[in-house]
Amino acid sequence: MLKQLLNRIWKNSDCRYKSNRRSRWPANWNGIAANCAEMLESRQLLTLFVIDTLTDNADDANGISDGLLSLREAITASNSNAAFGDAPAGAADGDLIVFRDDLAGGTLTIGSGEFGISDDLSILTGGASSLTIDAGGLSRIFNIDTTGFNGSNHNVLISGLSLINGESLNNGGAVRIADSAHVSLSQMTISSSHAAESGGGVYAGNGVLNVAGVTLNSNSASGNLASQGGGAIFNNGGTLTIDGTSSLVTISNNTADGTAGSGGGIFSIGGAVTVTSANLTFNAANRAGGGIEVVDGTVSLTDVNLINNDAGSAAPAPGNGGGLHVTGSADVMVSGGSVFGNIASREGGGLWNSTGTMTISNGTLIQGNAASGDAADDGGGGIFNNGGTVIVDGSLAAVVITSNYADGVLGSGGGIFNNMGSVTVMHSEITANEAERAGGGIEDRNSVGTAIALTDVILDDNIVLGTDVTAPGNGGGLHVTGSGDVLISGGTVSGNIAALEGGGLWNGLGIMTINNGAVIDSNTASGVAPDDGGGGIFNNGGTLTIDGTSSLVTISNNTADGTAGSGGGIFSIGGAVTVTSANLTFNAANRAGGGIEVVDGTVSLRNVNLINNDAGSAAPAPGNGG
Repeated sequence: MLKQLLNRIWKNSDCRYKSNRRSRWPANWNGIAANCAEMLESRQLLTLFVIDTLTDNADDANGISDGLLSLREAITASNSNAAFGDAPAGAADGDLIVFRDDLAGGTLTIGSGEFGISDDLSILTGGASSLTIDAGGLSRIFNIDTTGFNGSNHNVLISGLSLINGESLNNGGAVRIADSAHVSLSQMTISSSHAAESGGGVYAGNGVLNVAGVTLNSNSASGNLASQGGGAIFNNGGTLTIDGTSSLVTISNNTADGTAGSGGGIFSIGGAVTVTSANLTFNAANRAGGGIEVVDGTVSLTDVNLINNDAGSAAPAPGNGGGLHVTGSADVMVSGGSVFGNIASREGGGLWNSTGTMTISNGTLIQGNAASGDAADDGGGGIFNNGGTVIVDGSLAAVVITSNYADGVLGSGGGIFNNMGSVTVMHSEITANEAERAGGGIEDRNSVGTAIALTDVILDDNIVLGTDVTAPGNGGGLHVTGSGDVLISGGTVSGNIAALEGGGLWNGLGIMTINNGAVIDSNTASGVAPDDGGGGIFNNGGTLTIDGTSSLVTISNNTADGTAGSGGGIFSIGGAVTVTSANLTFNAANRAGGGIEVVDGTVSLRNVNLINNDAGSAAPAPGNGG
């Protein structure tokens, strides 16, 4: 294997192999390892070191020759461009370290502290596959700092190794990368490493880190501050690219276990993060971002699976964003992939957005996530939006938000909780989500202006339970707390259930507009009091406008089935209701208003068909106003 590797290196070279440890060749070596050729200018001369021992002792550190070339000797010679121990001088243009084939499967146990890298260097296993470097919990493994070398930023590639049991008293348990270094990690494993502050596996500064085909498993970061964490990777404002297109990247079982530690898998303080084809699973953080924590900058996730991550289960920190959490104004794009089975002890079981823009598209599946906060402003089993903008765009492939839970005592927004921001959903599905207090599918709270806009959305089979006596159980499909405005254009609101009021929709003091052929069908409100009900829609004093002028709106087969439930189709407690060009058919209420029940305010019906509605057929309530 090593001979084949060398042949590939030498085939375009002006120089030929001179010894078993060192050679020089032009750098256009045509893809020996991913990204390697791109890092080096063509025709520059490099030095090749062939490692033939896995020892790492005081003699290696002190440059005492024993006839065997160690990794420490080679790295030292590469850094200084001078001979050291058994290693010849490195080249100013950069160096390559490979391991002799017969070292395959072996373990190098670090005996003299971390390996410091300060010059252009590539470390490949060559033919020696399954090589492990074990720090034994006594030191970091690689400390990469090229910033002071010749006044320029240099490039480092590490490929094929398994790094285990690294330990840092500050940042970067296995690998620390200084501010402006350019580093590529490929086809390797980083596991069981620990940092006292941030970056249990890898700490990256504000340079460039490329990760491809890497597994990061069971690493931990123990910084107690909210700005610390990143069990697997911490990005301190640089460019982080994780690419599993050719070989899947796996980030699993990592933890940010400090008191307010965040980002069990990844923590990015700023810069640009791009992740493609990766699994982030079973990571945990005490404060926020079980899978990923982001403060500022940009994040792009394409075909990424955030699965079974956990935020906040082990500490009194808020516990937000089981899959992903944004603290600052970062913009996030989620394209494809899945957000599945994540848990937040308070808000945003799957995703938690702050003041930036979060865009979710291309068939992303958000399923089985749970937010367990007990307060009325907690919840958002699938998504929690805290003042920012969330865009769910299923134009190319429907985004599906299903079977998520806001299961705290007063938890709201089983699918989505919007707090003082805006949520736009297009051509997508919000189905079978559950909440305790309000908004089985969607909860809006304290928003101003158009808070929720749904276009051709399937808002079906959601439920608000109202289990606790303090949890009313309103708005099976959608609930508005406050005066936020809602637009529902086309789509369906079907099969939703509310324990008390508004089986399909519950409007607060804002404006709810329903148009373009929307169908409100087979929803149920089960409140037993005379002022409960509204199987299809409950209007709590706001403005309800139903406009079927361009395409008929249908409100049918909805039920207010409580003992004295009223308003099978629509219940308005006050405010203004205007219905134009709509069919209200086969709705039913036990007490009164099979089609529509009105307590106060105004109602205007134009070109409306009230057909086959029923009041009072199933209960001893008066049964008035079919």
